[in-house]
Amino acid sequence: MPEPDFAGIEPTRVPEAKRRLAAIDKYLSLPSPTGEDAIRLARSIGITRYQFQRLVKAWCEHRNATMLVVTKRGRATRNYGIDPRAKAIATEVIEASGADAQLTKVAPIVEQRCVEVGAKPPSRPTIYNWIRQRHAQAANAEGAPRIVVGRMWPRLVVKAHPDTFPLVLVAVALPEKCILAHRVSFDPARPASVRDLVDDLLRKRSTKAMARPLLLSPNDLKEARRSLGVNGLDDLKSHPRSLQRIMSQTFGGALADIRVVFQIQKALKTSAANLSRQDEAISEDFAMATIDQAVSDHNRRCGYNQVSFDIAVG
Repeated sequence: MPEPDFAGIEPTRVPEAKRRLAAIDKYLSLPSPTGEDAIRLARSIGITRYQFQRLVKAWCEHRNATMLVVTKRGRATRNYGIDPRAKAIATEVIEASGADAQLTKVAPIVEQRCVEVGAKPPSRPTIYNWIRQRHAQAANAEGAPRIVVGRMWPRLVVKAHPDTFPLVLVAVALPEKCILAHRVSFDPARPASVRDLVDDLLRKRSTKAMARPLLLSPNDLKEARRSLGVNGLDDLKSHPRSLQRIMSQTFGGALADIRVVFQIQKALKTSAANLSRQDEAISEDFAMATIDQAVSDHNRRCGYNQVSFDIAVG
């Protein structure tokens, strides 16, 4: 029998999901399972008999692996309890207002239209946050085409390095948001090579495509200078502003279904001790496969195959 699809489960909870499924399979393989069998198998995975029997029932009815473990709480939002009609109205009004969207103009329209359809209007602070989010998205999406080299740290706890998240170095095409090249490292003492990333990026460029500026921080430019020089990009200047802010605006806290952070300080605040009972530190191989799949899923949504590029000189 093929392995169930564990997509949609937090990577650190996949091992627990597999343990629970193994216990369920043992239970279902018994000719006439008894209450004592349920108790024994439930104890083997650290839950009560009644929790185990609910898991067995849910698995038999749905065959959905995501129901085997509790899903972690997602990113906090202000959308809880908001009528979907009110959110749809606010989104439409904000979109129609474009770059001129202001709370004093948008809120009264949203409130009036919500009253007309019998929906409770969102609070004005909530509407203001939605306006800010839309402005940030528009500023990022409408910017000139460019390629940004930056970093993100997926919220994955890896067995060999439990005190930090893995580092993912990426080259991102904007405004499409496609990841053109990436490198992963797990040991903070041996970070991903910027030069290797740039070499990979330069191999993929097309001289027939539109040339885009390549934005690098001063330290990254210094590391990649030799490779850039070999490819006629000696005059490339470093970017004077924070590229990590651009990264944060581009990805919004997630790479596909993996939560990520964009500051090294946050990446170094993790620990295996922060794992809940259902979590388990994962292997480097599993973490690498998870990250590669997330990059692939992200690029598929962004239309990666439609993006071609060259690097602007000077």
